[in-house]
Amino acid sequence: MALTPGARLGPYEILSALGAGGMGEVYRARDTKLGREVALKMLLSTDSSSLEMERFRRESRAAAKLKHPNIVPIYETGTEAGRAFFTMEFVKGHSLERRMPELTMRRRLEIVRDVARALEFAHGEGVVHRDIKPSNVVLSEDGH
Repeated sequence: MALTPGARLGPYEILSALGAGGMGEVYRARDTKLGREVALKMLLSTDSSSLEMERFRRESRAAAKLKHPNIVPIYETGTEAGRAFFTMEFVKGHSLERRMPELTMRRRLEIVRDVARALEFAHGEGVVHRDIKPSNVVLSEDGH
């Protein structure tokens, strides 16, 4: 069930779709309580006993404990209308995949270094990211 702009999920108003993967959908949303934009990741499955639901919950709990300059912070986790979700900081920018053609080799290496530092930190906290790829790396408008 894809959400459309204007739809509500608890206090979140959907603004636009950002992407989808095998496990979930990601939306740009407005937190109506705090008046800020967030990225909202929602699990596709509504089966609360599913392996996907448990994996999604583990992912959100693990990510929420990470505090690093190159890791997007998690704000909230929850369930609404049988759908598990979590919200995180919305980073205004584009994926590395989209920006790659315009980047110099030096800049690409700097980004790889920053991603490696974030992964090293996460691994030190016992968190393993199992889906590192250019489409999952976001570069902010200011290049971070």
